[in-house]
Formats: sequence, C-alpha cells, structure tokens
Amino acid sequence: MLENLKTDKDILDFLMTSEFLEDEFKPSELRVLLLKFRWFYRSSHAKQESMKNKIDSLENKISSLESEKVDLSSENDKKDIKYDKVVNRKLSFKERITGNIYENKSRRKIRLFKK
Repeated sequence: MLENLKTDKDILDFLMTSEFLEDEFKPSELRVLLLKFRWFYRSSHAKQESMKNKIDSLENKISSLESEKVDLSSENDKKDIKYDKVVNRKLSFKERITGNIYENKSRRKIRLFKK
C-alpha cells in the first residue's frame, strides 16, 4: 500500500484523508505512517514557533518605535514653542547690536539649535 506513495506530499494527503481500517495495513506500515506523521507535526510546529517568535519581536520593535515617536513629538513641540517665542517678538537694541538673543528679561541666552 505504501509503495504507491512516493513523495512526502502524497503521504501527507493520505494521512489526512485515510480511514485507517485495520485490515488494510500491516503493523510495519502503520509504524512508518506514524513516524511520518510525527515528522510532519514536528516540522509544522517548528514553523509555527518560528513565526510566533518573529511576530513577538516585531511587536516589541513596533512598541519601541511608537514610544520613540512620542518622545520625539514632545521634543519637537518644545522646540516649536521656543522658536515661536524668539521669532514672534521684537528684538531689543542690545540684541540687534550683539547678535545674542535673550529668552527673557533675566538675560538668559538661548540657543535654537544645538552645536
């Protein structure tokens, strides 16, 4: 009976569709089928675990990128506010002459961009 099944695909199809009646098979043939089934199951289980690990690693990467996005967004908002404070006001005479821009009346210098 098993001589007709030449490829692994044929064996798997047979395993999935057979009724396994007792008078059809010899014990050695049943053992071969059982070993093949075990091999198919192990390979499919290994593929499933591999995909599960990939999905978990991608989910972790997505969450870290989302948190980084939130951090960068808040930093960008802070810089926009600072830039708007500097650009949308009139410069004093001293600021125009020296080229230094002060953030407030306490004469604290600000840098818009890091060097």
